[in-house]
Amino acid sequence: MERDLFLWIAVGLVSGLAVTLILRRRDPGGFVVALLLGIAGAVGSGALVLSILGPALTPLASGACAACGALALVIGYRLVLRLRAP
Repeated sequence: MERDLFLWIAVGLVSGLAVTLILRRRDPGGFVVALLLGIAGAVGSGALVLSILGPALTPLASGACAACGALALVIGYRLVLRLRAP
C-alpha cells in the first residue's frame, strides 16, 4: 500500500504539471492548485480501484488508473471554472 501511495502522488504531480503546461491558461488557483488537484485525483482513483480489485492490481495498472483520475479531476476543475466565468 505504501508503494502504491507514493506512486499515486508522483503520478498526480506529473499529471497536474502536464495539464498546466499543455493548457496554458491562467486559473484563479494557478499552478499549485493544479498540482494539488492532480494528487487528489490520483490518490482518490487509485484507492478506489485498489479497494475494488485488491491484490490483483499491478503497479502499472495502479499508475494508469491514478493518471486517469488525476487528469479527469484537473480537467473537470478547469471546465467548471470556464462555465462559471462571466
